[in-house]
Amino acid sequence: MITLSSISSSHKSRIVSTDFHPTCKDAYFFIIQYFEESPDVTKILGKTLDDFIKFKNSNPNPSDSELKEFFNTLNWVVASLFNKTTISQKGLSLAYVKMRNNSLKIIRYGRILLGIEDSKGFRNIGPEWKNHTVVSYDGLKLLGTKSEDLYPELYQIDLQGKGTFVLLDSNGANLFIENQIKLKTSGHTHFILNYDVLKTQKKK
Repeated sequence: MITLSSISSSHKSRIVSTDFHPTCKDAYFFIIQYFEESPDVTKILGKTLDDFIKFKNSNPNPSDSELKEFFNTLNWVVASLFNKTTISQKGLSLAYVKMRNNSLKIIRYGRILLGIEDSKGFRNIGPEWKNHTVVSYDGLKLLGTKSEDLYPELYQIDLQGKGTFVLLDSNGANLFIENQIKLKTSGHTHFILNYDVLKTQKKK
């Protein structure tokens, strides 16, 4: 069984779109955020969400290559939108999670971190959590920083055994490790799944 433990809500500089419910087998989670509020940011977030929803509705089960191509195109669109503003620090953090049965497909940009906590302890998926708050601006690989190709890495995870999958912004990383309950009420961007899945026997 996989259950949605906690999810952050939308506000003026963060938009969350999802059809996850407490227990589900096929669902998506999408989040985009900027570090401060402004009318220009609101417009950019809205356009980014609209483009994602159109893509999702026209292609509910995209291939890996289609996903990567869409998000690379989206990078060009967001960069163009930023270039029409006076915003100096360009780029959005973004995360997309598609769950089907016990498998997750994940795409991330920017200040989004991923991890698994189970009986073996905690392990990050993708960029290291340690010292991520001091990564250079270029090293963050934010969506829409520059008008150039920025194909995402696609992470694929099969949930097995018992544990917790967590997605959150880098500012909440230490808080998650120290106290999950405080994280859920802190206002930090987060998406947490608890899972208890029978391990699949490997075929001989």
